[in-house]
Amino acid sequence: MIFFAMHSRSLENPISEIVANRADRLLTPFAFWIAVYAIAKTLQNTLEHGNLNNEFSAWLPPAGTFGHLWFLPFAFAVTVALGRWIQWLRSVAKLPMGWLGMLGVSILVTWPALTQATRAAPEIAGMMIYFIYLPSVAFGVVIALTHSRIARFAVAVGAFGLGVVLAPFSAGQAQQLLVGIPLAVLALDLKFPETKLAHRLGKMSMGIYLTHPLVIAALPRVTGIEPSTILGGVLCCLGACALTLAIDATPLRRFI
Repeated sequence: MIFFAMHSRSLENPISEIVANRADRLLTPFAFWIAVYAIAKTLQNTLEHGNLNNEFSAWLPPAGTFGHLWFLPFAFAVTVALGRWIQWLRSVAKLPMGWLGMLGVSILVTWPALTQATRAAPEIAGMMIYFIYLPSVAFGVVIALTHSRIARFAVAVGAFGLGVVLAPFSAGQAQQLLVGIPLAVLALDLKFPETKLAHRLGKMSMGIYLTHPLVIAALPRVTGIEPSTILGGVLCCLGACALTLAIDATPLRRFI
């Protein structure tokens, strides 16, 4: 989510084009993979004689998050919102110490998002994920609109310090501050030579993200190897890459 927010600095098109493009890139795959995972869950529960109602009530909002698929509509909403307000945010960032004010707003957003949203009742816990990751959006925008390495370093340090303070109260969600934001700043400021492999893996990343739960579910059934082991983790990564490449060779490539 940090990188989606960082991408906001390149949003130049009219809002109608942003909505159309992002809907095709994010909401179309969302609808497709919702159907795929719903069918997979139904088949799994049928074969294992599980409780289908319990399975779907834990997966669907408001208690669930559609599993990992929550990211797609959230990224769509964030991109559209930033596309609508990016010009105003740019003007704020150009003010003397404007980025510092934006950093302060990010901190104000982060505190309740991490300390309160993680305490939601189980019946609505799934919906809280959209609040929990607002800090990534806020800090991502600040990073995107900050043009000085020193200022970005200050943002990373501020995020890390806030993460240390909030870690005991955030049920593990402070990792986006402790790890995600510093790594995003590092990736932005460290220049590495471009390679065909890196470009290819970048293009595959969405497919790997969308397909990896299928591989995780299938691995122990097919091989007897648990995904939580080192070998299982490696095989899951390779399996998700292979599945993504297979899909990319078919007309279904538009959904990854």
